[in-house]
Amino acid sequence: MTHPADEGNSAAAQGDVAQRGTRIDEVERQQFSIVLRAVEKTRLLVDGGTTVSAADVSSKLTGALTEFSKGELRVALSLVKAAAGLYQEKLNRWERLVHQREEAVKQRSLQKFRQVQAFHNPIRINTRQVPGNFRHLVDSLGEKIKREEK
Repeated sequence: MTHPADEGNSAAAQGDVAQRGTRIDEVERQQFSIVLRAVEKTRLLVDGGTTVSAADVSSKLTGALTEFSKGELRVALSLVKAAAGLYQEKLNRWERLVHQREEAVKQRSLQKFRQVQAFHNPIRINTRQVPGNFRHLVDSLGEKIKREEK
């Protein structure tokens, strides 16, 4: 038989676990927000007017957040990984286009080449953090899945 004081401690311990779980969910929701904002902020423009769209990456992330909210962690993790891969494909395509543009301009004028690089470099800098944000979110979701399996 349990002592009434022990029952109170047990309820308090369960409350602490539930509260910790809620905090973890909030942290992961914030991570989703960080990645989503970074992707939406990304403008993969090439000097000369070409654009590589990342809208479908945002769509996958939004779907992953919806699945996360429903408690479908494995589905959410799968969608985040797919979004990360798609984002990397977009970056690679953009880099190829940028390289082609810079090489074409470099043949004609070193001054114009520097101007084109100055246009592209801020975009390069802004996109560097996004793959790390994706990795952090994937790791966090993976850890949450492991915790829930215990």
